[in-house]
Amino acid sequence: MRARSFDIQNGVADTEMKEAQKLLERVKNELTKHWDENTKLSVLIRDHLTKFVSKLMDLRDALNEAVNNTRTANDLSNINEIGLEKQKQKVKDLQNEYQKVQDSLKMAEDALLQVSDLLQMIDNLKDEFEKLAANLDGARGRLLEKVSTFSPAISKIPLVEQAEEHAKLLDQLAQNLSSIIRDTNQNGFIQRAINASNAYASIIEAVKNAEKAANEAGVAADSALKNATSANLRSISERMKNKSIELEESASQAHRNLNNNLKPVLNKTKENLKEAKKKHGQLLQDLRNAQSKLSIERGNISETIQKAKDTASKANTTATRLQDRLNDMRKNLEKWNGTYGDISSEDLNSALEEAKKSAGTLATTIPVLLDKLTSLENKKNQSMNLSENILRVRQLISQARNAASKVKVSMKFNGHSGVQVRLPTRPQDLSAYTALKLYIRAPEVSRENQQAASGYFILYLGNKDASGDYIGIIMKEQKLKWVYKLGEEEPATLDIDAEIGTEFATIRVERILQYGQMSVTVQKSDRQLETKGTVIAKGQLGLLNVDPQKMIFYVGGYPSEFSPPGELDLPGYEGCIETDTLNEEVISLYNFEKVFDVDNDRDRPCARPKSSGDPWSSDASYFDGSGYAEIGLTANFAVTNRFEQEVRIVSYNGIIFFIENEGKFVCLAVKDGKLVLYYDTGNGLQIVSNITSTASPTSQEIGGAVTKLIQVILQYQSNKFKIYIRMDRKAVYSVNIDGDGPKADKYYLGGIRTDKFPNSLKEIFPTGGSIRGCMRVIKALDKYIDLKRENTTGVSYGCSSELLISRFVRFTGDGYIKLEPESLPGLQDNFHFGFGFRSAQNNGLMFQYKGDGTCDVSLKNGKISMKFQDEEIESSNTFSDDISHYATFYSNNGLVTFYVDDKLEKQTRVRSGAAQLSTPVDKGQVYLGGLPDASQDTSLVGCVSNVFLRRTGTSVPQVVMDLQQNVGNVNVSMSCPSEQQPQQMRALQKKSRRKMKSAPKLTIKGRRHHVEKSCRLPQYPKVVPGAFHFGQSPKSRFEYDSLPATFQNQFHFSMEVRLESPSGLLLYVSNDQESSFLALYVFNGYLVFLVHIQGEKLRTKSKEKYSDGRWHTVFFSRVNNKIQLLIDGLKIQSSTLPQVGYLKVQTPMYVGGVPAEKANKNIPSAALNSFKGCMKNLQLDGKLVEPPSRTYKVEPCFVGALEEGIFFSAEGGYHTLDNTVTIEQDFELLLEVRPRSQTGILFHAGAKKEQYLILYMDNGKVIVKVNRGAGEYAVAVTPNESMCNGLWHKIAVIKRHNVIQLDVDTERNHTVGPSQTYPIVSKEMVYVGGVPDKLDIVPWSSPQTYVGCIRKVVINQMPVNFSSMGSSHGTVRLNGCPVM
Repeated sequence: MRARSFDIQNGVADTEMKEAQKLLERVKNELTKHWDENTKLSVLIRDHLTKFVSKLMDLRDALNEAVNNTRTANDLSNINEIGLEKQKQKVKDLQNEYQKVQDSLKMAEDALLQVSDLLQMIDNLKDEFEKLAANLDGARGRLLEKVSTFSPAISKIPLVEQAEEHAKLLDQLAQNLSSIIRDTNQNGFIQRAINASNAYASIIEAVKNAEKAANEAGVAADSALKNATSANLRSISERMKNKSIELEESASQAHRNLNNNLKPVLNKTKENLKEAKKKHGQLLQDLRNAQSKLSIERGNISETIQKAKDTASKANTTATRLQDRLNDMRKNLEKWNGTYGDISSEDLNSALEEAKKSAGTLATTIPVLLDKLTSLENKKNQSMNLSENILRVRQLISQARNAASKVKVSMKFNGHSGVQVRLPTRPQDLSAYTALKLYIRAPEVSRENQQAASGYFILYLGNKDASGDYIGIIMKEQKLKWVYKLGEEEPATLDIDAEIGTEFATIRVERILQYGQMSVTVQKSDRQLETKGTVIAKGQLGLLNVDPQKMIFYVGGYPSEFSPPGELDLPGYEGCIETDTLNEEVISLYNFEKVFDVDNDRDRPCARPKSSGDPWSSDASYFDGSGYAEIGLTANFAVTNRFEQEVRIVSYNGIIFFIENEGKFVCLAVKDGKLVLYYDTGNGLQIVSNITSTASPTSQEIGGAVTKLIQVILQYQSNKFKIYIRMDRKAVYSVNIDGDGPKADKYYLGGIRTDKFPNSLKEIFPTGGSIRGCMRVIKALDKYIDLKRENTTGVSYGCSSELLISRFVRFTGDGYIKLEPESLPGLQDNFHFGFGFRSAQNNGLMFQYKGDGTCDVSLKNGKISMKFQDEEIESSNTFSDDISHYATFYSNNGLVTFYVDDKLEKQTRVRSGAAQLSTPVDKGQVYLGGLPDASQDTSLVGCVSNVFLRRTGTSVPQVVMDLQQNVGNVNVSMSCPSEQQPQQMRALQKKSRRKMKSAPKLTIKGRRHHVEKSCRLPQYPKVVPGAFHFGQSPKSRFEYDSLPATFQNQFHFSMEVRLESPSGLLLYVSNDQESSFLALYVFNGYLVFLVHIQGEKLRTKSKEKYSDGRWHTVFFSRVNNKIQLLIDGLKIQSSTLPQVGYLKVQTPMYVGGVPAEKANKNIPSAALNSFKGCMKNLQLDGKLVEPPSRTYKVEPCFVGALEEGIFFSAEGGYHTLDNTVTIEQDFELLLEVRPRSQTGILFHAGAKKEQYLILYMDNGKVIVKVNRGAGEYAVAVTPNESMCNGLWHKIAVIKRHNVIQLDVDTERNHTVGPSQTYPIVSKEMVYVGGVPDKLDIVPWSSPQTYVGCIRKVVINQMPVNFSSMGSSHGTVRLNGCPVM
């Protein structure tokens, strides 16, 4: 094989190898070519993909911008919709005014047409009378012809002469008739009708005379015949006889012609005249009516035209003023455009609108404040006026501060300026919990200061000398740093790595005890980025211990004499800051105590854009629980009227909606966390709590800051009134009422104005009924309501989630609240919890925890007792002092420690059995204030706040518990009244605690054994200086025996009145016959000024009602022949006499009322009695009137309204009831009291030492003592609430044989006395409120008069009417009880 030659094969192989190499080269070339092409193609595809990605990013930006534009468009659409509604309303108002003018013109045209028709009718009657006169004239001619035919009686000259005389008379009558006809054509219609009637009577008389003449002619002929016969003149007589017969026949023919021809004509004339007379009477009446109507219409037309002219003139003036204002605004806008060109118009308008609203409130409040201060300085020597003026000044200052707190505008600082912000109302609440929200923009630093500034001071909250605990925020390198110091440990710090830019960033800091968290939200292009951080201070002391009297709050900078502690010692901020909330209170930099080098003209505030996220933050209104919103209604009520609003309610009790008119009202409220309907349509208060059949059992529940849509629908039908209440568009209540409901021009949200608060609701909501929560999208009668344009108190704009948490809960001794916190450690594994409390009760459960074990914290005999597993630990000091305290508890590995007000109370190690191994708890149970099955003796009366339990896990924040997020509650209120006196945050000194501890214990039954030393209400009620109250008696009055000499010609009266009744007399003076007088009285709420001078009566009346319980200034005067009535310096009414006369009156002048039988014929009966109300500053001709000559039943005027009841003053007094009670028999007494003193006699029966029953108070205890003849026995109760807390308390005394029972509010006690076999039965005298000095059966050496109010007294089931039963002695007011 070796020798064999392979050349041929080798050659073939080489050839094949070459071909293979060629093929390989070819393949390589092809692959390289395709590779290059693919590479180029991939690069091209990559470029296309890059372009597509870029376009997609652009598309995403465009979509985000479209979303923002859509949101902005929606906001603008809502604004435009509201604006459109307003414009539509304006157009509708203009159309209504135009329609009124058109109606007036139409009425005028109708009146003119009626007058034209009347004139046409008169012309027709004139034509008829002319025709009638022509007929009479024709009848006259025929009558003359008949007379001339009848006249040839030649032989009887006297008869002929007499006939001629009658003819002349007829001629004269005809002439008279012609004259009458001419007068009819010339004079008025009434005179022509009268003349025509007289003409008819004259014609009838003439016809009668003619008949009489004819009869006399016949008699004369007969006489002549007899004479001729007696004279034997036969031939003559025959001839004369023939002539007489002819004459007689002629006379008879004339008579027949008269009867046949003239009488029908005259009868027809008579009928025509009767018809004319009838028409005359009808036309006369129509003419008078038309004249009266024409006069009225003419007055209305003139008044309407004059109003139209005035309106046009005002419109022109307004247009001119607006044009000038717009020119000024245009100039300012051009100036601002140069200064703030980078600010959007929308942001600027929003900020300016809010600033304008708040500045307007300040502008109206501060001038009044300055005026009151000036008045106070001028009256500093008048001690009675001083207290009232100081109170009013404080109220005005509070209003001004509240208004300043609502100013949501930033403040720009320049590095040297700063603000000392006013602290919240409860600065001690900052001790355990602090939550602050503010907005900040990046500093605007000049180039020369840019390198020098290492950081900026933002705020400081702590002691004014910079010692002790504090909270502060600074900025370094555009990043925020939060610092807070608690106790003696080093300050805790937290840095947030979020760069603040030119847009406002939102800063939130929250601290509960040692645990703090901070978040910074910044705007990045189209989205918001939130950065959070947490920090824990070292040690076990968690309270911010700062004396409220020394606490200060600096923002932006600080004064030169202040040196900030530690890291806060930096230069002042250069830029814009805006504060929002501090512990659920709205705060503003413009509600300051001091400012340092702040110049808003030089350093213009920055506009903060309106939030585009949560709509509640941008367009809702926050009610802080101290006020209300009063909303005016411009539209008229229809058949169906709808009111709706979205709400988030925090309060468990309060008023949501209220509408009232003339005593009728509808009120929708929240009571114990449920929706309740109250109404009164004239039949007393009605409460609706039964839901409709279609509603679910939970449909009434409202609260927890959950959004709810509430609709109130009122339907007015014929004699029917219907109320529908819907929540989230589901029916809750439906009520049908016979009668009519309230139709008012305003309604209230979130509370009620004090003077509008019905007494029936005051008992249900004794603290005023204001709620805490938010409302938005408010509509009334199908129109949107903007609360910024309405009258509001305690309302701010914008509702963030920070405002809607609830940290306080109040218990009344029969309730509890249950919570279920999650992620808790075991009881032995660093278990940490704390809570604040305040109670005057010695015993009661405050806190109970159930998890892997149990832990109870209670008050026992005033001390804090902690029951941990089976161990019980008790504090060494007592804390039932009605002062706020904070308790903190730690448990770890068997070591239990607890602090009160950061003072160590106990530290002990529990037994090994109790210190068992513990495990984490996913969900625990916490009860506050009591337990579901607990008795009243173990439940708390007081407040619990700022509850904290440490959670496990890094993702779970350590925050205060929101008590609204409970899983069950009974008889609680999510609020706690402030302490009477501000207290320091630190605990009481041990010396005072030891003193408290050594106080002797009381043994009388009752949970609360602590009695307040002072009363909330003063012994002397507050009175209005210089004011007097009338109306205690129907004839209460002042009488004055002197008037100035010029009183007959002129007088000028002025007074200030507060009317409490719609009718009554204020002032009256007259002569003895009361034919000349002047009077001022109120009738149906209107003030009426009446003057009667020499038979002329002048009367002028106010156009509005003033019986509203407010003070009004009334001026009324007479100068010569003109009288005027001017009210509050604005509304003037006047009247004028036709001529000047003297007002002749005599003294006395009566003010406030008149004696019996006086002014009966001059004054309406409803206004004859004395007016009910107050009067002050009565002046005549610019001078205060002298003291009255006589006074009848006039009292001082108390501040505030009066309630039902009888008032016993500190001057002493009592009321007697004769022979009312038999002590030996069974006896029941019910009454309600509101004391102003801790000690005093309430009720006393009997006048003998061995037989009496007395009910009295002694240092806050209520005691009943009875002696039936067999010895004295007594029972006493110390109530839960102090009897002197300013509230009404119910007392019941029940005696059965020898057993006496006493009930005071919810407390009860009884005792058994000695029995008596044969008691002596006799009726005894009863004394209420005190006893006479001579009666010595009292518990003190001298009788103690009760000071305060008593009402609803019922003896043996018979109500007592003090006004008609018994008699009063001393200073006792029977018809009203002051509330202040």
